Amino acid sequence: VKTAFLSKTVKENVYIYPPEGVICKKGHILKLQKALYGLRQSSRCWNDEINSFVVLMLGFTRSEIDFCLYFKRDGIDTTYLLLFVDDICLGSTNPKLLEKYIKGLTIKFDIKDLGTLTCFLGIEVDYNEENHLIKLSQKEYISKLLKRFGMENCKPKSTPIDLKLKLDIEEVKSESSASQMREIVGCLMFLMLGTRPDISYSVNYFARFQDKGTRKMIEYVKRILRYLKET
Repeated sequence: VKTAFLSKTVKENVYIYPPEGVICKKGHILKLQKALYGLRQSSRCWNDEINSFVVLMLGFTRSEIDFCLYFKRDGIDTTYLLLFVDDICLGSTNPKLLEKYIKGLTIKFDIKDLGTLTCFLGIEVDYNEENHLIKLSQKEYISKLLKRFGMENCKPKSTPIDLKLKLDIEEVKSESSASQMREIVGCLMFLMLGTRPDISYSVNYFARFQDKGTRKMIEYVKRILRYLKET
């Protein structure tokens, strides 16, 4: 959606100093009529606007599990709408319904149709129409992750954690390198939630030791990176 944040009228009284180049009488300020980029309320204003239109005008139902997800049933067909700020992902069991709802969105908003989805929030989408499969991956993200932590040429491992590893949180001393520990765990969490549930146990296990950045601890958590290299 183009200039999404500018589409909603501001409910509160918000005043701004005149921007450079705008001539105002001395002692005067400007009152905003529309939401503006950089305004604290803008994200909420935009979300209220798109939510109202999708639900009331297009007839979608907002998911109670994930407020970014909407769905609509038309007979035997179902259409899904996924919203991330001003990026919209549409999927349907009927291609004609996709065209219908894309046109519906253009009634209210200035949108740009980027065609078949190939990447969304860093998640790559690959289609195998012959076998009716959609494959999600984050190969590019993993490659950047390995390079970021100097592990692009590391020795691969077939498992993300040593099965015999048992750590006592009280016995592990903290060191100044704890920030690197938090950085690695945070990057792995994004991957875990996206497309790699196979590293969930390992990431959650080491998340308990984020402030314990000993060399040994970082070595343990980097085993997950070695596993990603292997897989």
